[in-house]
Amino acid sequence: AGPALTRGLLLVSSAEALETELREVLKDVQSLARVAPNVQGLKEGLANLPTLVFFHVTGLGLDDRRRLKALIEATASRVPFMLLGAEGLEMSPLLELGTEMKAAATYQWGPGKGTFFQRLVQGILRRHYEDREGPLAPRMEDA
Repeated sequence: AGPALTRGLLLVSSAEALETELREVLKDVQSLARVAPNVQGLKEGLANLPTLVFFHVTGLGLDDRRRLKALIEATASRVPFMLLGAEGLEMSPLLELGTEMKAAATYQWGPGKGTFFQRLVQGILRRHYEDREGPLAPRMEDA
């Protein structure tokens, strides 16, 4: 038998501290795994069939946007994703980026934002997976 499929949430980020914070906030929702913000790391993470992917946005420059777009394209629209802006990023361009990339949601992370964030994640999971072969069945749009 191959490795067990873990499902759960996937964080694409090099920030261990963010992983720790999110793991605490989302512990009652689903498990969280973190992968490096590169295509290889993302592909490894997607092999576990996550229910939602968080892309940690640390900058809004042209190179940052290009890297993010390449990562999002690597998901091939198989899983909903959320842009998670680093603390201090300007919100308006972050929201524009989320709209442009067709993110399920865009959120700016920071201290004290855990309760709302947890509810937001639960809402996204409900919206994408309920009434589709059970509560967490994957979307089968391309099948």
